Amino acid sequence: MKKLLGTLIALILILSFIITTTSFAVDIKDKISSMEITNIESGTYKTGQTVEIEIATNGVDSFPQSPYPQLVLQFGSSPERTVDLNSNVETNSLNYSYTIQDEDIGVLKLKTLVWGDDVNTDLTAVTVPLDKTIIANTEDDNNTSQDGLTDVSNVTFSWSIENSSRYPYLYINNINYDEDKDYYAFMSNEKESFDLSQYTTGSAWNDAGWQSLRADYSHFTEKNEVVEKNAPIYVWIAETYYNDEESKIESNMLIEAREIERPEQQPIGSRLKGYFFEEYSSTFCYEPYSDERNMVINYKIGEVTDINILRSIQNGESDCLEKLMEYAKSATNGKTGSLSLGDSDPIVQDLNLKNDGYYYVYMEVDDGDGTYYPIEDVSLYQACSTDTVLYLCDYLSDEFKWNLPEEGGTITPDGNEDNTVATGMLPQTGVGITLLVSIIAISGFAIYLLRKNKKFKDIK
Repeated sequence: MKKLLGTLIALILILSFIITTTSFAVDIKDKISSMEITNIESGTYKTGQTVEIEIATNGVDSFPQSPYPQLVLQFGSSPERTVDLNSNVETNSLNYSYTIQDEDIGVLKLKTLVWGDDVNTDLTAVTVPLDKTIIANTEDDNNTSQDGLTDVSNVTFSWSIENSSRYPYLYINNINYDEDKDYYAFMSNEKESFDLSQYTTGSAWNDAGWQSLRADYSHFTEKNEVVEKNAPIYVWIAETYYNDEESKIESNMLIEAREIERPEQQPIGSRLKGYFFEEYSSTFCYEPYSDERNMVINYKIGEVTDINILRSIQNGESDCLEKLMEYAKSATNGKTGSLSLGDSDPIVQDLNLKNDGYYYVYMEVDDGDGTYYPIEDVSLYQACSTDTVLYLCDYLSDEFKWNLPEEGGTITPDGNEDNTVATGMLPQTGVGITLLVSIIAISGFAIYLLRKNKKFKDIK
């Protein structure tokens, strides 16, 4: 009997450990407010070379115990790789080392931190600084340095959003500019052919769509008409100079139709924005689009009754808007319609808003039957009121006021709050109900056996 009791107690301890480690992973993951790359060496890496990556996390002082997160990364369209944490260092930085393999080709992308089953942190919003572009095993016959030509063997490309614009600029790095030459770059969705001899002046290059490059201006300004398309993006770079010996202009193609990675989209909540008032509706797009495009935004608006999602947004959890996106797309209570980009007719009068209620606004840009790169976004709104009307205010605005019930309360589908508070400790996010039930059942069975043993211990 004592042996059986010892076995049951061991099972309880094991299940408790599983819950503790699972809870730790979820708790730490939810505390991370932001991440940034703090140490990484730029350049082109070949098979067998090692890339060292350091990720600083804000909101967490240290990672004092397992499980430690694995880093998932990818070069171009090569297979995704999972990398273990370097060492058990109690700091707020995560250090990883990855050795390049033959199949790794293209620009490095950080994908996710993996803590365990279904406990991930998205890293697509982490931007590698412009001077820290990492490329693996990129080969391009057009980029081989030749006598007399500008060396472009180490050229890399990186996207950045300038402070003066919400749209990405493409930076061209590591060109050894010759002060006696002029340089031009071209971007397109198609692999085009060019006769460079026809461009004899700077204006001729510009009129043909080429953009001037120089050491202090080595980037494309907005090329939204290319980036907005759901198609590959190709870049050309050419040089031109006056040959004194032959008394003529000479032009050479340095890079021809190199396909580059498209820029990452803005984080969820920052791609599209809508304002919904009594007099009008107004929509804005912060992803690349051309002025000539007649953009139409399809919307879906409905009430949010899942208090867990609302608390996630209120607490600023890193994946709160991803949760809201999933909720909105699967919801059946939404009103749908479409708006032209910019100012449109008001729609709030058709939404049957409830004062202080919480609403999702899911928006998706019409992609023209696949012509344009897809754009979708979501945000949380509240029905705010004036003396006579209700309108929607975004959760980031000063007018938005949280009025959630106490911990354990719910929001019923009719918009009323149920403040009934559950007694006892609620299970933490990520802890399985099965584990808790198992612990309770085993504990009860152990107590039962103990009592039975005590009752009959003197019976021979």
